[in-house]
Amino acid sequence: GDEAMSAKKEKYEEKVTALENEMNPIYERSSELQSRPKLIETVTSTIPKIEKMKAKIEKSMDWVPKEDLEKANKKLEDFKDWWKKKQASQADLKDYDVPAYTKAQVGFLFLFVFYF
Repeated sequence: GDEAMSAKKEKYEEKVTALENEMNPIYERSSELQSRPKLIETVTSTIPKIEKMKAKIEKSMDWVPKEDLEKANKKLEDFKDWWKKKQASQADLKDYDVPAYTKAQVGFLFLFVFYF
């Protein structure tokens, strides 16, 4: 009765969990694959805007401490180097491989460049 039903339910839940564990990475890769073109476009169009803003600050805002500008520039250059390497790594991967970077990583690093 109840014990057999409970055992069947437990077995069913184990199978569902196992299936979810196999499917989640597939869903995540699919999501990353779908969002990658827009992400690349956003990063590619944003970097020149940041560089233009940086040039404007250096030229017309002499009250900004030089050390702050140097730190910001270093972070931007580090991000650009990271991005270039990740783009090259991603180019070597198949669509079903684990991506070289995720949208979340790029977003976090972009925030780091801007705010810290």
